[in-house]
Amino acid sequence: MAKKKNSEVSLEDLRWNLDPDTMVFETTDDLKPLKGIIGQKRGVEALQFGMGMDMPGYNIFVTGQPRSGRMAAVKKVLKETSQKKKVPDDLCYVNNFKNPEVPILLNQKPGLGSELKKDVHELLDTLKIEVPRLFESQDYISRKKEIMETYEKKTRDFFMGLEKKVKEAGFTLVNLQSGQQTRPELMPIVDGQPVPIIELEQRVDKGRFPNKEFEEIRKKYDELRQEVDQIFLGVRGLQKEAEEKGSK
Repeated sequence: MAKKKNSEVSLEDLRWNLDPDTMVFETTDDLKPLKGIIGQKRGVEALQFGMGMDMPGYNIFVTGQPRSGRMAAVKKVLKETSQKKKVPDDLCYVNNFKNPEVPILLNQKPGLGSELKKDVHELLDTLKIEVPRLFESQDYISRKKEIMETYEKKTRDFFMGLEKKVKEAGFTLVNLQSGQQTRPELMPIVDGQPVPIIELEQRVDKGRFPNKEFEEIRKKYDELRQEVDQIFLGVRGLQKEAEEKGSK
């Protein structure tokens, strides 16, 4: 049996070499850029179709093998599409102080969004310097002092008239602790001592206090209670007014 002869391949034949003389151009500068996307005709058409759906609720999902040119293709189609349409507004979201979970959308002309952002940052930097300086000024301190003095005088006038009326009716005002706050409570004076109205009612039930006298006290208590509540509402209103004026 004849021995099989091995075929040898030269090193030059193992590598493909391009003959420059076969090229129809001198340099690649002579070539026009490729406009299309190679091998992605259906994908590009689908992307273009999706870009034409100018309605809310539509999205485009692009998938494919890694390094298949997906990103480059999408960017190219987006660029071509955007050049044919009007430049969209800049969408700027700002804080909604009344409802922080629902920011407010501001539509700005193209390019003005970045200017708005810059202006806001500059304003904040200015406020960080000017606001503390304002609260330290002598004018602000004097004005705040004047407001507080007016508030305290009105509050004293409220309580002076109230205390006089309460005392004449045979009652006194006692501050009771309720959690972390104190609240005023009317108490009738019995035998020279303030007694809670509930305790006095219990004495009546046990026959230790005249019912008729208690009914008279109860009637005065209800009338005074309404006046006390109204006065304290007025005081809270004065306090709120003073705080608002002091913060301006």
